[in-house]
Amino acid sequence: MLKLKLFVPTLSLFLLVGNAKAKDWRGIVPLASTREDVIRIFKQCSEVNPSCEFRAGHENVHIEFSGTSTSRLHECSKQLRPDTVLLIEVIPEKALDLKPLGIDRNRLRVFKLNSPTSAKYRGYIDDNRGLVVKTYEGKVVQLDYIAEAKDRHLCQSYYENPESFVEDIFLSHTPAIALNCPPGKTQAGRRISFLADTTANAPKITFLWTVSTGRIIAGQGTRNITVDTTGLQGQLIKATVTLGRVTASCDVQISP
Repeated sequence: MLKLKLFVPTLSLFLLVGNAKAKDWRGIVPLASTREDVIRIFKQCSEVNPSCEFRAGHENVHIEFSGTSTSRLHECSKQLRPDTVLLIEVIPEKALDLKPLGIDRNRLRVFKLNSPTSAKYRGYIDDNRGLVVKTYEGKVVQLDYIAEAKDRHLCQSYYENPESFVEDIFLSHTPAIALNCPPGKTQAGRRISFLADTTANAPKITFLWTVSTGRIIAGQGTRNITVDTTGLQGQLIKATVTLGRVTASCDVQISP
């Protein structure tokens, strides 16, 4: 069975869901697994950021971690082990049928998504085992693995509204990101700020920033970061922000 899951990634997702005892996604369990487990299994997420994204077979995966950099985003971060997995969000490459996937509908609670544009979307949740499913016209388009009910008190503010994991994140359109960068040239040694504005309401996932050179000294995971430009005379800094599968970037020239 383990070999089958490795070589048939899309099916493995639902074989785990169909198992009455399963609460994990390919061996990763919210609040039980850490970044080390993700690195060991997938060779991904080695950079110490509050979230990471990668592709696994026919699935796009987003994982959120706890840590000091996210303490102001997730109130429970300081109470958990650093780099504890909080959320695993899986988006299949192609929408999949719900009925033959081995999901026990009797365990699922159905809820409607609160948006005037979401008439064709529907949510399902297994409250006890921490699985939230979003469908579009009856086909699965997103699965979110969160803590099971008995463990949610360990991070109550993050898990208090399980439905929001599929309500808030890119409900029915691709959000736009406008990246506000410092105008003109900047002198080396100054701290500069980058600000991301977006049409998305995504409180459960973090903004993932990277810079081509320089050092992010504050704000990783939030809409606004501060970058140290010490020693970067004459160089070009490219700042890139990712939210889900959406990316924006801009350049800042450092004076020679």
